[in-house]
Amino acid sequence: GPDQRGQVLDTGARVRLGQQPPRALERLEKELERSSRDSRRGWLAAVRSDAGQENDQDAGDDVSFPDASFGVADVAVGSYLLYVPQFFPEVSFKRWPHIAKFMKACASRPAYAEAYGEDVAAYLVEKCEAWTKK
Repeated sequence: GPDQRGQVLDTGARVRLGQQPPRALERLEKELERSSRDSRRGWLAAVRSDAGQENDQDAGDDVSFPDASFGVADVAVGSYLLYVPQFFPEVSFKRWPHIAKFMKACASRPAYAEAYGEDVAAYLVEKCEAWTKK
């Protein structure tokens, strides 16, 4: 969290040896995983439906949001998550593959590249892809 001057010293996403992973990230991973299995629920369902991939179990590897399914909550969560690899590059989301796919989908949006720059967006997409490789 931030220090007295407002400087962010840690994200809470770093998992040290012998330490429990952050509960919020564990919960988000489970929800995104559940969403990926149920073709009627959640962000990934909307992505698959838009891409005509309702029955593809790995369709979440290369996702983009249809505009109707991307909202303020996605911006809020995505912006926090995408902050982490930019300022704390040693932090890995490999243990949370569904979160990494969500992050990739957010960073892949043309509006993200427009707001933060194509170099930043490309860097983040590459990081997220590395975390989801088996």
